[in-house]
Amino acid sequence: PEKPEEQPKGCCAGWWGKPAKKTLPVPVQWKVNAMNFVFDKYCDEDTTNIICIGDSPVEMQAIERVTAARRTTGRQAVKKVKLLEKPTSWALAAQLAGVAALLPGLVAHGSSVPL
Repeated sequence: PEKPEEQPKGCCAGWWGKPAKKTLPVPVQWKVNAMNFVFDKYCDEDTTNIICIGDSPVEMQAIERVTAARRTTGRQAVKKVKLLEKPTSWALAAQLAGVAALLPGLVAHGSSVPL
């Protein structure tokens, strides 16, 4: 198809040639920044076992972004544990007990695991 005379505005901007700049939602960017800080301070390129535990899709999106950008070896395993959003105190206690019971197995597992 022929390109329009004028570059479209809004959601279609950049559909040909140079793509439109994609930005992350602010909460995801905050999490990415925090995770990058932790990675820079405590991890190196040999870190192969990463476990993300959170109750929001924001954490899951951020860990995907951060680990994809830092993936230097094929040995990196990302284990994501998605908890219920806004649980009751009883549900939270049950989830945390379940995560505590699963944690040794998650650490020992050699590949990525979404839970």
